[in-house]
Amino acid sequence: MDITPEQNLLSQVDSAGITQEKSFSHIAATTDQIELASIDMTWPKEKITEGIMDQLRNLGFLLLTNVPGYNEDELKHACQWMFNLSEEEKRKLYQHHHNPKNTNYYRGLSPFIANDVSHKELFDMGLEYSQVSDYEKIFSLQEQTPFPDDQGDDGQKFKTFMHQHYDIMQNLGVQLMSHIADGFGLPSNYFETWFKDDPCSTLRLIHYLPRKANVVACDKLTEEELKLTTPEHTDSGFLTLLSTFNYPGLQVDIGGGVYKSIKPVPNVLVVNIGTMLSRITNNDLKATWHRVLDIGVDRYSSPFFLEPKYSAEIPQQLDPSLMTEEQKNNKLVYGDWLIESIKRFAEFANFQKTKPTLSDLQAQIQLDQTN
Repeated sequence: MDITPEQNLLSQVDSAGITQEKSFSHIAATTDQIELASIDMTWPKEKITEGIMDQLRNLGFLLLTNVPGYNEDELKHACQWMFNLSEEEKRKLYQHHHNPKNTNYYRGLSPFIANDVSHKELFDMGLEYSQVSDYEKIFSLQEQTPFPDDQGDDGQKFKTFMHQHYDIMQNLGVQLMSHIADGFGLPSNYFETWFKDDPCSTLRLIHYLPRKANVVACDKLTEEELKLTTPEHTDSGFLTLLSTFNYPGLQVDIGGGVYKSIKPVPNVLVVNIGTMLSRITNNDLKATWHRVLDIGVDRYSSPFFLEPKYSAEIPQQLDPSLMTEEQKNNKLVYGDWLIESIKRFAEFANFQKTKPTLSDLQAQIQLDQTN
């Protein structure tokens, strides 16, 4: 039954007796849920590998428990602190295409966008710029992340924690990729050169507001679009490590376009893969379509997107026997591919390259050699 945004609200009283506005989508998000299989990071290596490969070949989503160094409470606090900054302070962090006064194009804040099917504000950070090699700094996706440095001790604590959490997630992502290499019978360090140095990985903080908050216009969206804060999509790259902070709302396609809500679990990471990893495994590993419902209340999450370095050359397939000689010689430059891939998301629809791609540099070299 189609419902209007106004009808998409339901008053409920929580256990503390406080009346909250919740959507019918919130009810959908908390009923008929499925439980993801859990992989305990204290298990023996072989058991972890077996569990990861089984889940990524089937549903494409899994949970990680007992992750060393993972502090969900502090991450949620950092997330809420960031989005409680004043609008004036936030504008200082906006990406250039949201605030032309700023020089950051890929990292920083993206605000709520009017009539966007994705209804959220987000903060993206990358590897500490001083750790990026001079060669990789040539490319657009490597830049200094803007932080709210004028917020005193609180701002410094936020920045320090975020860098620490980034490193924990990066190392965890590389560890998981070693399990995937093992699962395919490859050397455990097969992927290491792609991810060890100069990764383009992104740590993201997200704040979802219900549509009823009316922070931006939504009058051009369909009734179905109004039920979501993130539309159906697959992630782009390799691995996503997601903190949901025990909020409901995440749904996955279990097959045939049928979406089921994931039962939230505290103090775990939700893991799924992107289209690039699925592609090079000949779709043996599954990049699952997923979405987020408007649950009628504020919602926070924090995904970490594991990405290789910009100049990493990615083969068409991990298995050479599946490739022609032409395909073997036609590797993808990861950063060049990612720039084109992210433009399908509203927050990067107007992303501008400020530096040459690797393909641009190679073309220039060839031109210079012929002149």
